[in-house]
Amino acid sequence: MVSIPHPLPYAHLVGALYQGWPNLIDICTNQNSRLRPRMHKDGRIFVMNYGDWKTKKIDRLSSNFGKKFLVRADIANFFGSIYTHAFPWSVAGVKESKTSKGKSNWYNDIDNCLQNCRRRETNGILIGPGASNIIAEAMLKGIDKELSKFDFVRYIDDYICYAETQDEAEDFLRMLEKSLRTIKLHLNHRKTKIERLHQSTDSEWVIEARQLIKFLPKELRPSDAIDALDRALLISKKYNDPNVLKYILRALGKAEFHFYTPSAVIEYCLSIVVDYPCVFSVLSIFFDKANGALSDLIFREKLYSIIKSSLASGRTDMALWSIYYLGILKIPISNEIFQDVIFSRDCMVILMSYKYGTTQQKNEVINFAKRAVSASDNYDRNKYWILIYELFFINKITKISNDKKTFEILKNSGVSFLI
Repeated sequence: MVSIPHPLPYAHLVGALYQGWPNLIDICTNQNSRLRPRMHKDGRIFVMNYGDWKTKKIDRLSSNFGKKFLVRADIANFFGSIYTHAFPWSVAGVKESKTSKGKSNWYNDIDNCLQNCRRRETNGILIGPGASNIIAEAMLKGIDKELSKFDFVRYIDDYICYAETQDEAEDFLRMLEKSLRTIKLHLNHRKTKIERLHQSTDSEWVIEARQLIKFLPKELRPSDAIDALDRALLISKKYNDPNVLKYILRALGKAEFHFYTPSAVIEYCLSIVVDYPCVFSVLSIFFDKANGALSDLIFREKLYSIIKSSLASGRTDMALWSIYYLGILKIPISNEIFQDVIFSRDCMVILMSYKYGTTQQKNEVINFAKRAVSASDNYDRNKYWILIYELFFINKITKISNDKKTFEILKNSGVSFLI
């Protein structure tokens, strides 16, 4: 799940990367990486377009000539498994980094800042921020160099290699696994496979999904949408890839709807969301166009149930989406569900409940945040920094202890994390 770091330690990390940039700049020219840092029109230095069809097709067409095998390899829990001390090992070498341990230099400073972004934890780095992608590229650049005799490309932590023989394909995997172990990373063997190359430039599931979309009627009736989702579910199970459902849902979202179609799509997806949580993120257009008080009543009970079960199991991403969709439908959060939200002690879920809660619920969230501000433990205060900041941003909290200067800079710049 994407993480939002506390702005102060993250600013320190960015500063440390800036100081060390002369030693890292060659990641911009690593030809094996397909997501190298560069300035994009919108100001970002990384755009996660590793599913971009043009890049993938060109890679496939230019690389598979004369090759008979395709290797797909994925690093297991990549960002969550990065050991911060392994960053110095990667960029300076194990011997030098261990000799200089505890000394102030550019790579040790970055290691220290990475820990501060995670409350001094050394296992795992934040998912989402551009700084994390720079760390990833720097750490894997050395791995890429060790594999230079092979014909491969890398999309963050996904490797695709083209080989002439089965033996060459297996050698690539052995060398990759061995190299990753030196920095305490491992392959996800469920997603790692060797397959014979076909002439098709897309995955088989993409081809099947496109055929399905091609024959959708101009006006999408509920039965048509359900048939398409049934077929998508079968394709998803066949290829063990939940992205099929997202792909089909995006296509359905562009169609002309019969009056009841959005409600039918939502009901279908809510029935499978526990097993396929990825569908939650593409339901917005259907919730926006859903009609009828009866549908809202059905959605309310199902969304309440999902919030309750997801909070109990720690799946706060599903709870966040459920509260968001309740807000779109203008359905209030029940007091029972709200108490579950508060009991979860999850910062983002509590913040989302403030946005869409009743006046009484909003007041309870404010009181919760005030207790967090006055907590004696810095860990507790930092855990709820986004909640505290957002309430400070709208003048519901004024006393914010050590974060006041940082929060004032954000507020004066108009920064808010709520849409």
